[in-house]
Amino acid sequence: MQQSKEDIIEQIHRWIINIDSQQEIPITIKAFNIGIIKSTSDYQIYLIGAEKYDPKDEDWSCVEDFVPNNKYLSLGLQTNYWEWQEILSIVKESLETFIQREASNKTFIHLAEYVTTGFDDGNLIIIHSKS
Repeated sequence: MQQSKEDIIEQIHRWIINIDSQQEIPITIKAFNIGIIKSTSDYQIYLIGAEKYDPKDEDWSCVEDFVPNNKYLSLGLQTNYWEWQEILSIVKESLETFIQREASNKTFIHLAEYVTTGFDDGNLIIIHSKS
């Protein structure tokens, strides 16, 4: 049975809330990237935080100034059947709805100057920007 889009979105929301509640994120961290990778059996996302953000150089997202204990989240074995464009769209939508839905909680995602997502071998998409 294929995982639903809504299930994946909720899974990502729980993962973010879990990181926010279990780890202290240094105030020096300005930007977060939720990267997407495909393994042989599933799609996974991961989180890194960086002290610097450079919109002209996406290599900023390779600097891991903050890495949570639960850096990776498997989106489930059933996601292997989804096209990469669908997964990117779901992750993007999940982050956008999280920012809107959890606005009163002010997690690290809300407090960040920049939040991006994308595949490691593709371009990053800006989800949230305070500038």
